Amino acid sequence: MAIFRPSAIVGAISGDLGGSNFANGPGGSYVRQRRAIVKPKTSKQFQTRAHLQWLRHRWNELTEPQRTAWHQAAANRPIANRLGVTSPISGPAFFIQWNMTAFFTGPLFVAFFSALPPTDPAPDNMPFISFVVTAGGSKILKTTIPAGNPSYFQGYYGARTFSTASRRSWFDFKLVVTNIFTAPSGTQTLDLTATWDELIGDPQVGEQCWIQYLIREGTSFWSTRFRASTFAV
Repeated sequence: MAIFRPSAIVGAISGDLGGSNFANGPGGSYVRQRRAIVKPKTSKQFQTRAHLQWLRHRWNELTEPQRTAWHQAAANRPIANRLGVTSPISGPAFFIQWNMTAFFTGPLFVAFFSALPPTDPAPDNMPFISFVVTAGGSKILKTTIPAGNPSYFQGYYGARTFSTASRRSWFDFKLVVTNIFTAPSGTQTLDLTATWDELIGDPQVGEQCWIQYLIREGTSFWSTRFRASTFAV
């Protein structure tokens, strides 16, 4: 691993470039060898690709007023990269992005899509209470559901770091649970054990694990992605 210091030529850099990966850590900026990522062809992967293609066809079938609404919604929601630089997103890209997320957080991954963009502000994220991971045992998340619309669509993503070192952030998450909460407010306890062990694997004692989740109401935008970590006991 090599370290580097930004100059007048390169103010900031993050990500892969050729065989190198540029990253920014608590000790400064550094360059490391690019990781080889193996992506097995799973049933979920085929399902995702099929739904992505299905949504592309649905975009072509929208009316002009519907497409205009997506273009206008996309213009008001530019995306930001890891360096904080924003760039516009197109109407078709926003249509597919929003509906793909809705697909993953639906109750049964049904082939559903919204012909019109969300219109309500994103809800406040669910206040975090605790996340307890037991090696060889349960994985329990507790959150507080905010008051408001009694129906929240939720998506939960988990990750293992395979390390006992304390990391300030993480990026490689897998969807473990989707849920619909149908109460005005209150404390929610989710047992993620079965899907966590199947999709992510059981961690070792002392290993740092991460949880990420987001919510939306019926016609609202998605909330920001909330992340928290813990060490397996």
